[in-house]
Amino acid sequence: MRAFRQVYAASRLLRNNIGIPATLELVAAARKASDDALNTPVLTMAVQADEFRILRARAIAGGNVPDVADAPRDVLASILKGRIEDLEGWALFNQEKYTDAIEHLKKAADILPAGTPAWRSALWHLGAVSEQTGQKEQALDYYIRSYQGGEEDTVRRSVIEQLYRKINGSLDGLEARLNAPVAEAPKAEPAKTDTAPADAPKTEPAKTETDRPKPEPEASPKPETTKPETTETSQPAQETSQPAKEVSEEELRTAASRLRSTIKITGRIVDANKTGIGNVTVVLISPSGSVLAATTNNEGNYSFTVAPSQKGYRLVPSKDGYSFTPVDRNLAALIDDQGDVNFVASKP
Repeated sequence: MRAFRQVYAASRLLRNNIGIPATLELVAAARKASDDALNTPVLTMAVQADEFRILRARAIAGGNVPDVADAPRDVLASILKGRIEDLEGWALFNQEKYTDAIEHLKKAADILPAGTPAWRSALWHLGAVSEQTGQKEQALDYYIRSYQGGEEDTVRRSVIEQLYRKINGSLDGLEARLNAPVAEAPKAEPAKTDTAPADAPKTEPAKTETDRPKPEPEASPKPETTKPETTETSQPAQETSQPAKEVSEEELRTAASRLRSTIKITGRIVDANKTGIGNVTVVLISPSGSVLAATTNNEGNYSFTVAPSQKGYRLVPSKDGYSFTPVDRNLAALIDDQGDVNFVASKP
């Protein structure tokens, strides 16, 4: 199980944008142990621990243990090895090694079963790296393919809309791309067998868990059918267009300098007289559930440094004996530094 713990730890370090060298060490160790890791008797649960987290929490809260059918070993192997590539690519991106990052992220998107949450994550990361290096059209394509057929996500939708508007001047035609017609559905049937044979009653639970949309089984077949098809038709085009550019590491760095690799969220907690209040705890929560905390100084100031564009964040202040207006603040699709994210404290 050590490899799975290493993957978990690496993912949490990356989620908080800290310990990147340690992340790469963990990923390298997990890669070496991945073949042995695939022999664990709890492979389905170990590979998809994050995907099953909510299901298990709800079941345990109700006094039950979720009954999860085993998924095919080859599918689980692809998820584990693809996720390792994704983690390494994203860590290299955070070190501004853009060429190497793209190589690993593309490999992750190739390895991961289409339609799975991990596959969507790898495509989203590819979009972020492409946008960061000035390849906006390619970034938009990756973003849209990652978004299609997944769960509704207002933050990612906002990122897509902003980039689409920059490229096209308006949102005309975006809906058509997000809801691409299933014209090529017949070709996708072989891929459907590999990824999500929704017709088989015994395998459906395992496949559904592999492909995140468990709560809406009826909705799964369409996205899953569309997803693999999009992968098979669009990705080769991406592969051919990318090498043709032959962008050097220096050029990528220059392009990236126009954008931000991190952004700062700053604000102040004051009373009704605009006097700063110290020792207020400000909690920052991401949609994935990771939590950071900061404490205001004597002037009431606080700050966080986070990655841009990838997540929406919620800020919640708290201090015994005080209430706050507003109760919390939501920040979505972060691209630039966010200043003056302020709160007013009062004693009831």
